[in-house]
Amino acid sequence: MKDILNQAENLWYTTWINEGKKDEGTCTLGNCIKTQYGKVDAPPVQGNVTKYQTAQPVLQFLANNGIVGTYYDGVMD
Repeated sequence: MKDILNQAENLWYTTWINEGKKDEGTCTLGNCIKTQYGKVDAPPVQGNVTKYQTAQPVLQFLANNGIVGTYYDGVMD
């Protein structure tokens, strides 16, 4: 499962890069996707809107691999 989580984290980063490295929304810390096997950390961006939008393909990737993921919006900085 660690390999799937690593792939998910890479997908999240790549998705953010491919969408133009936007930084929209409120600055938040601790954003991640929580799973029963651990967490997938967000790319290095501050905006919570961007993190949420780029997390959607990652949540689908996890679901396609039989892993339930829940997006956590972090805390305001």
